[in-house]
Amino acid sequence: MLLRLRNWRGNWGSACPSSSGDFLLIHAINVYEYIVNKRMEEARRLLSEEELSVKEAAYFVGYRSQSHFAQAFKRHFGSNPSGRKEPEA
Repeated sequence: MLLRLRNWRGNWGSACPSSSGDFLLIHAINVYEYIVNKRMEEARRLLSEEELSVKEAAYFVGYRSQSHFAQAFKRHFGSNPSGRKEPEA
């Protein structure tokens, strides 16, 4: 599921914290960091389990630019997304 700030309330309904301060108290990270973490975890799963290309995974988790996605992925995991795939035998 694509997580974006603009559809945050729609995804959480009435269980959504009333402010970013409440969210920070509950989860110990801010809303933006939470969304980035979820997007990166989903991207990693797509690259390894679903065997999507980097471009496909980037698009699926909401990045329009493959290079911005690759930078965010490297910042988050410490490795390039293209290095996540296992080489084919």
